[in-house]
Amino acid sequence: MDREQKIELLRLLEEKSRRANVYRYKTYYETRYPWQKKFIALSIEYSQVALIAANRVGKTDTATYIDAIHAMGDYPDDWEGYKFEHAPLIWCLGYSGEKCRDLLQAPIIGRKTDNGWQGGLIPNELIVDTEPMAGTPNAVRSAYIRHKSGDLAKIQFWSYSQGQHALMGDSVDWFHIDEEPKDPTIYPQVLTRTATGDKGRGGRGILTFTPENGRTDLVIGFMDNPSSAQTCMNVGWDDAPHLSEKVKAELLASFPSHQRDMRTKGIPMLGHGRIYDLGEDYIKCDPFPIPDHYFVIDGMDFGWDHPQAHVQ
Repeated sequence: MDREQKIELLRLLEEKSRRANVYRYKTYYETRYPWQKKFIALSIEYSQVALIAANRVGKTDTATYIDAIHAMGDYPDDWEGYKFEHAPLIWCLGYSGEKCRDLLQAPIIGRKTDNGWQGGLIPNELIVDTEPMAGTPNAVRSAYIRHKSGDLAKIQFWSYSQGQHALMGDSVDWFHIDEEPKDPTIYPQVLTRTATGDKGRGGRGILTFTPENGRTDLVIGFMDNPSSAQTCMNVGWDDAPHLSEKVKAELLASFPSHQRDMRTKGIPMLGHGRIYDLGEDYIKCDPFPIPDHYFVIDGMDFGWDHPQAHVQ
């Protein structure tokens, strides 16, 4: 092989690598963990699917992949989740404009460069047009994506800080709520927008968050009292092989002990924090016969604006 042939081979290899990166969404599904494929499949039976999970397990990564696939309509052959036959209107919602840009926009469509949109799951040639988000540099309000049907899908990025009134009016086919909104009016407003979505069949969507706000009404609804349209999946560090034991140990040591179950298992904290900064493992022991001379502590909280509690 002479020098010119080597240069041409190198060029071809570089182009192959570039295309593999640009079109990585085509091989993404086959490399997913079992829980990720199960989460995708739940959207067939349920129109509201919550992933209440630990930190760093791949919540947003999984969900933005789903968002991108729906926008393109280019489903894998073995896709077991819901499919749209038309170009959908998709809403992606986050805490702020900056969070929408960095955590939702970036993995879905990437960032604008001199060579177009780069770095996202959706290839640049499918991103037909974008509209800026006011007040947030380099953030996109709307992205128009060439759907497999030939029509244009529309992805809109909304922040909770805009309030529920900014969300009124549209008929939404698919939504993705990334991290739980503290404003309790946001989720009902989003659901209202889906009532006539998917060409009258009713829209659907996903929520992905770590339950940092504790057992809110939204969390309790999905975990303890789901409607027939709702289901919940819980994922912890044990389901995330990409986290090494070293990384998990370092992260665990940095978490306050009362937050460890929430951050490593996706288990909601009770309240906003404990009076004593101790984990349950520190005060828990195996059952044993209680001697008669032991004192008994009887505790009660009458709960004026929350449920009564009684423990002995």
